[in-house]
Amino acid sequence: MLETLEIHRFRGIEYLKLENLARVNIFLGGNGAGKTSVLEAVSLAANPTAPVLLNTLGLWREMPHATASQTDSLLSAFMDLDPTNNIEFDFQTAEGAQSLIIEASRGLSVEHDAARAVPLPSTGANSPGNGLLGVRYRWETTGGLVVDSSLDLNPNGFVIRTPPGAPSGDGAFFVHTRRSTSAAETASTLTNLYEHKQQKAFVDGLCAVDPRLKNMVVGARQNLPVVLVDIGRSKLVPMNLLGDGFCRVALMLTGMFAAQAKIVCIDEIDSGLYATVMESTWRSLAKFVGQQNRQIFCTTHNEEMLRHAVVAFEESPDGLRVFRIDRDDSDATSVQTFTYDEFADSLRAGLDVR
Repeated sequence: MLETLEIHRFRGIEYLKLENLARVNIFLGGNGAGKTSVLEAVSLAANPTAPVLLNTLGLWREMPHATASQTDSLLSAFMDLDPTNNIEFDFQTAEGAQSLIIEASRGLSVEHDAARAVPLPSTGANSPGNGLLGVRYRWETTGGLVVDSSLDLNPNGFVIRTPPGAPSGDGAFFVHTRRSTSAAETASTLTNLYEHKQQKAFVDGLCAVDPRLKNMVVGARQNLPVVLVDIGRSKLVPMNLLGDGFCRVALMLTGMFAAQAKIVCIDEIDSGLYATVMESTWRSLAKFVGQQNRQIFCTTHNEEMLRHAVVAFEESPDGLRVFRIDRDDSDATSVQTFTYDEFADSLRAGLDVR
C-alpha cells in the first residue's frame, strides 16, 4: 500500500507530494488541475517494471500507438514535452522507500547491466518524432533492489525489455473515464474466482447496483470472452447490455479482485452511477479494500458522490482521505489534504471543496 508519493516532472506536474494516504483516496479539483495525472502517476509507480503502461496511458488519452515516427504517447508524459525532463516518482510503502526514474534515451542496450543510455537533447515539441527512440525505467528500493527496464521504439511499434524474473511491484488496475467495460478482464477475474469458489463476493458486490442479479457466467462467443448475467429473465444477458453504471462497477470490482493488482485507480468514479446506488457502491468498495487488501485512488466532481462517501465511511473514517488539487497562476500544483472528520465538517458547513 502506498503511504506517500512524490511526483517530479510528470505531464503538467512539476512537483507534488501526497502524504497520509489511506485505503480509499478521493481527488478533487478543477478542470486541468492534474487529478487524472495523479492517478496515472500512482499507476506508474505501482508498475515500476512495465514501461508499456506509459504507451497505454497515452492510448487512453486518444493518442496514437507509439512507434519510432509517432512518439506522442511517450513524449506527453515528460513535462513541457521536453524529454530531458526526467520523470521521477519517490514513494513509501510498508516495504520501505522506493523510487522510479523514467528517462528518454537515444538507444537502449539489451543488457540491463550495461552503461545507462545517453539522454536526448531537447529538440522541441514539434520536431518529427523528437528524436525519441525509447524510454528507460530504473526502479530502486532501500532494500538494495535495482531493476532496469526499457521500451525501444521501432518503425512498427516497440519492444519491451525487462530482466527475467524481475519483481513487478504492487500492480495497479486503471479504470479510465472512457472505459466502462472489459469483458476479457472481467471474464479472467471471474474464472479465477470460480476456480477457488469465491465468485459469490463479486456477485454480491454487483447486487448493490442491480438487485435483480442472481449469477454471472463466463463463456466465449466467436472465440471472444463474454460474461453472461442472470437477472431473472428467460435467457442470460451479456453484461455490456446492462448499462454503463453496472458495467463500471463490474470493472471496479474486477480490479478489486484481480490477482495481479493491489491498487485500483478510477477516474470519475461517479460516471454512469445514479444517486440511489452511490452509497451502496461506496459500501461495497469500502468492504472489499480491506478483505482483498486493496487501495483505491479515484477522482470525482460529483457532490452527491462525496456526500454518500461520507455516509458509507462513517464507521471506518480512517479508511478515507480526500485531497484537493489546485494549480496557481504560475502553473504550480499544490494539494490540500482532508481527514474524514475535516471533510465531513466542510460538507456540513456547506463549503464547496470540489
